[in-house]
Amino acid sequence: MPRGKRQYPIDLQQIREALIMSGYSKLDQQAKALGLHRSTAWTIVKAKHKLGRLNAQTTRRILANPDTPPDVRSVIQKHLDESVSREKANDQIDRFRCPRLSRHNVSASNASRAGS
Repeated sequence: MPRGKRQYPIDLQQIREALIMSGYSKLDQQAKALGLHRSTAWTIVKAKHKLGRLNAQTTRRILANPDTPPDVRSVIQKHLDESVSREKANDQIDRFRCPRLSRHNVSASNASRAGS
């Protein structure tokens, strides 16, 4: 998968459970708590999201909403922290597998091709 395009989905079920544990059992309450439209909240709560994950904009809206319950916020923050950790680990693995050429090596390589 191209760099920057790796996806680590937030478990939508965890968001639903966090909402219910926080006392938001009705869809209208859940939508308001998340700061989203009712239809978007429904796809999250029913875990029917077409991508199987939240997109970045939806995640930002939830985190920017002052009414987002702390339990929901912690589920999303935990996911983001894990994603950053995975990205760092993947970057280290990529560097190990395919070390980047130094400028000196690239220049020497180009000079040898030019002389051929």
